[in-house]
Amino acid sequence: MTHLPYLFASYGLTLCAIVYLSLQAYFRIRKDKRQLEKLKNLPHTDRHPS
Repeated sequence: MTHLPYLFASYGLTLCAIVYLSLQAYFRIRKDKRQLEKLKNLPHTDRHPS
């Protein structure tokens, strides 16, 4: 019996984790860029209400 199923499982899980974390980071960066653009377009007095 070979160890191929274990190798495929470990590489598959690693690949899935990489894809999941990369997509999560991509969407978070995209959302943060949109929020930053909204803040840049606000008048100066609305940025820091003190």
